[in-house]
Amino acid sequence: MVDVADDLGNRTLFYLNQEYHWSFCESISHNMLFFYSLSWGSKHLSFDVYKSDFRARSPSRVCSWSVKSDDIYFSIDHPITGMEKVHAWS
Repeated sequence: MVDVADDLGNRTLFYLNQEYHWSFCESISHNMLFFYSLSWGSKHLSFDVYKSDFRARSPSRVCSWSVKSDDIYFSIDHPITGMEKVHAWS
């Protein structure tokens, strides 16, 4: 069975350090998937930003992403100190 995804729509962040937050309730079938398509000038990248299996790794259920001019960084539960590079711009 395939769940129909919610489209959160397009968001444009114009300034450095601007943030975008969203939250949701996990599906009963635990098959949630959210993905981003990002652009920064001529750089473009699409990737999964949440999958249900993140729940097992995240006691607080907080996932943080940081998009920078050099790369894309990710952290579960530790948005300041625990950021790891996970994607390079293509």
